[in-house]
Amino acid sequence: MDLPDTVTVGAMILFLLRVIWRATGRPRVEAYHEGLFVIGLVGRNWISAVDIRGISTDSGMTVLLSSGHDVSVFAFSASMVDRGQTERAASQMRRVLRKGAVAEGSVPSTRSPDFTWFDLVFCAIAGSVVAGGNRGLGELELAAPFGHFVG
Repeated sequence: MDLPDTVTVGAMILFLLRVIWRATGRPRVEAYHEGLFVIGLVGRNWISAVDIRGISTDSGMTVLLSSGHDVSVFAFSASMVDRGQTERAASQMRRVLRKGAVAEGSVPSTRSPDFTWFDLVFCAIAGSVVAGGNRGLGELELAAPFGHFVG
């Protein structure tokens, strides 16, 4: 492998490690008396306690909102590995939310994407590799044996 291919493979490995970290190490829920702060794979949600209608654990964890929308909580799944952790976490969140007296004028719910420059750079690298940004090198290698033929 030459240097450009090595750099590309290295960048792809770093990109995959970043995706794995964002999927497994980063998602979480922070419960406050005023609401829930949900950090997912690609975004952050502040869900005011005023807007929460309930917390469902039927298939993973979902925060049900009074507007009719749902927010999936990526930190908890419906897998067998979970072993009741989702239900315990949901009951703890319900307890925290019940304890707090939330004023009607509390901070409204918000949703925002959560990318750093690091994520954006590696998305661009992955996109260029998928789009064939490295294709020129392969074509030159394939064309070399046929270059000796004269028409």
